[in-house]
Amino acid sequence: MSYEIKNQKKIDLNKVKLDIEISNNYLKKYIGKAYKNISQKANIPGFRKGKIPYQIIDANFGKQYVLNEAASLSISELYPDIIMESNLKPIDYPKIKITQLAEDLPLGFEAELELEPEIELPGYKGIKVTGLSTDVSDQELERQIDNIRNNFASLEPVEDDKPISKGDYVTLDFDGEIEGKAFEGGSAEDYLLEIGSNTLFAEFEDSLIGMRKRCQEKCNTYIA
Repeated sequence: MSYEIKNQKKIDLNKVKLDIEISNNYLKKYIGKAYKNISQKANIPGFRKGKIPYQIIDANFGKQYVLNEAASLSISELYPDIIMESNLKPIDYPKIKITQLAEDLPLGFEAELELEPEIELPGYKGIKVTGLSTDVSDQELERQIDNIRNNFASLEPVEDDKPISKGDYVTLDFDGEIEGKAFEGGSAEDYLLEIGSNTLFAEFEDSLIGMRKRCQEKCNTYIA
């Protein structure tokens, strides 16, 4: 067996600590991989990456650095199997604490896990639920049909001499004044407007009905 779960202890409502031991033979496999990883990343003058001898790595980084890398690799490899065997459902990465690490000994570590909360449903049998009404009025149906039609509609240009009518979309420039003075938000260029939508003042939109492309008009609107 590559590992053994020595102990499993609940330390909080939704937290568990596992005491785990990985065999020395398994750890030694990853010591070799650790050397290769370090060799590919290290910058040591006189040596190409991936071609650095183990003795040079030990001299520059220390044996303990290599063992830490081997421990990290072996724990990452075995962690899914450990969780499956323990039948736990963690919701986050574990907190790992190395308790024993030496070249000729098993690797010992603790893993603290935060688990899915256990939820107990109250008695629900016999509870009556009143369903919502599924009746749809003609007005609601018509409104939804209009929404679908508008969402999938495409705009097409019309003839220049066609007068504007309610429901048409027009692109217009306008300048608004109050007592002869411009006001903030009272002017726009290339403004897209649906006639009759009451997006702007109703009197203003009504004044556009019957106009044609490139016409200019003045409209007096009274605000209550």
